[in-house]
Amino acid sequence: METAAPQVVVVVVASDPGPWFEESLRSLADQDYPELSVLILDVGNSDELTTRVADVLPDAFVRHLPVDRGFAATANEVLSMVEGASYFVFCHDDVALDPQVVRILVEEAFRSNAGVVAPKFVQWDDENSLLHVGMAVDKGGAVMDRVEPGEIDHGQHDGVRDVFLAPGGCTLVRADLFSALGGFDGAIMALGEYLDLCWRAQVAGARVVVAPAARVRHLEMLASGGRQLTSASRSRAAVADERRHARRARRKGDQVRPVSLQALQRRHELRCVLKCYSGFHLFRILPQMAVLATAEVVIAVISGNYDRARAVANAWRWNFARIKEIRVARAALGAQRQLDDAEVRRLQLHGSIRLNAYVRRAVTVGLHVAHLGEDVTREVIAGAPAAQEVSTAMSAAQPGPLEDPDIADRPGTGFPVSAAPSADVSRGEGSVRIADGQPEVGQPEVGQPEVGQPEVGQP
Repeated sequence: METAAPQVVVVVVASDPGPWFEESLRSLADQDYPELSVLILDVGNSDELTTRVADVLPDAFVRHLPVDRGFAATANEVLSMVEGASYFVFCHDDVALDPQVVRILVEEAFRSNAGVVAPKFVQWDDENSLLHVGMAVDKGGAVMDRVEPGEIDHGQHDGVRDVFLAPGGCTLVRADLFSALGGFDGAIMALGEYLDLCWRAQVAGARVVVAPAARVRHLEMLASGGRQLTSASRSRAAVADERRHARRARRKGDQVRPVSLQALQRRHELRCVLKCYSGFHLFRILPQMAVLATAEVVIAVISGNYDRARAVANAWRWNFARIKEIRVARAALGAQRQLDDAEVRRLQLHGSIRLNAYVRRAVTVGLHVAHLGEDVTREVIAGAPAAQEVSTAMSAAQPGPLEDPDIADRPGTGFPVSAAPSADVSRGEGSVRIADGQPEVGQPEVGQPEVGQPEVGQP
């Protein structure tokens, strides 16, 4: 039996979600896309999730996983559980999608020949306040928003364009691309899994674009501090490593500090750099990063910002302790490389995001405040644009991708989309079709506490 639209599976990783979860589920139930299945991967400790899902989304498939290994490793379960899907939409449990989101993302994937498509993210409680419309990255893996904090949405970012990073929360990824890349990097427990995936996707020849017509509200529980990382959500190696350092700190009489989000971000940025650059570019860029990291540690220590100094220094220690697995990952990506680093870097910002931001803060408010960070600087210059540095850095970067014909027309040589008469995915003449014999994606009931079927693809 043929169908007019490619099969899409929404994958939601849920970890004891709060009262917002029903609204998130209702937004999935209201999607106007005709061939949509929903897979909930439950890594929480509560037994109520299956009932909560059944009350709102009775056709969803729920799978309970006994151990929370983090978003990336959990989401990778789809590689063994799902068959026959053309696209995955990976979602957090704290997002609410407008009814047209999945349809718009699929249409844009065909229209732009893209492997990864991101929506426009807005505040959960204020749909007019922008969060992310794609993100920018520099050569050292540092990430920066393309919008200012609290920026009002007047449609100024509504053009479809290539971006280097599709932020997490709700992201469409072609299933064949995701499988070829081996999914997310399971060693990245949080803050960095999408940087790694998007970087590797571009190395493999796929495009990453943002489709602002698709709007998603995001609560951002982890980034806002409303949800804490537990030892259960980290790999065994990471937990063992932290315990060794905790014992060492106790012997020295030092305070034992849990891993911070800042530390995770810095170590995973460096991991992406070590994995994704070819040998020549890595040889050029790594010494520059080492010099900047050393200067940052020295300034942080002098200014008393010991948390930042530890985060930067430990990022290098953590990665070089895992240099063997990074070499294996580099070799695997090298076998899939379709674009050289010079082509991939055309979407990166020039210079160093953090160095440029520090210099601007020093000029604006003085050195005595600049080293305390961006948040403190905003408080000092209250009333001024909160993220002037974002606008300055973006204007100093290379031309926007859609203004550059070479980038706008980049075909995504590594993973070409099958030819289709049109980008319309509605049920009608000229719509995209699945080849005969491809298994349909089933939707088992979730009324039982345990679902035994290992695959969504079984009828």
